[in-house]
Amino acid sequence: MNEHWLRRVSGARERGRWAGPSCALTFDDGPDPLYTPQVLDELARLGAVATFFVVGAKVQRHPELVRRMLAEGHRVGSHSQTHRTPWDAPGRLIAADYAAGRRALERVTGTSVRLFRPPYGWLSLRTACWIRANAPNAWIWSVDPDDWRPEATTEAIARTSERLGPGDVMLLHDGVEGSASEVGQDRRQTVAAVARIVEAARSRGLSFVTLPA
Repeated sequence: MNEHWLRRVSGARERGRWAGPSCALTFDDGPDPLYTPQVLDELARLGAVATFFVVGAKVQRHPELVRRMLAEGHRVGSHSQTHRTPWDAPGRLIAADYAAGRRALERVTGTSVRLFRPPYGWLSLRTACWIRANAPNAWIWSVDPDDWRPEATTEAIARTSERLGPGDVMLLHDGVEGSASEVGQDRRQTVAAVARIVEAARSRGLSFVTLPA
């Protein structure tokens, strides 16, 4: 089924429209007790904000990290409960996983959660319809440095910032789901790239914003 058509059905956006030359950093698959604090420390040092799409099961284990994100001016959205592989499961189970992830996050934030990103950015007709009905503020991304790959280097991740322009949404990971290896779980390269991404974008007149809730 046509991916562009499914995105239109879901209402998921790839790019934003903000006042001034702005772009957005987003981090998926956390919160991770080792790497998320490092990402937050870097963002605080740089005075930059980001949007975190968090996995419900991890939110339940590390609610303090979600609270820190919010306290430091970042925005938080749901990224499902377990990040299960969507093409290997019936649509009804995926929809239930999406709903459970949102509830887990709402129990921590105490507010309704509208922001959502489907794991892998994957859409089917059933999940696209669920998103349209239940997640009115769904986002994909427009710039992806593939930082989750075990072979990704800080240099390669940072170089992708050259593609950032006004309205772009960059995908990064403060955690990684679906990798059983220690190499695949290692986020040090991403953490090291954050400052280079932010500084390079700012040198070209870009500022950073959170995705609208």
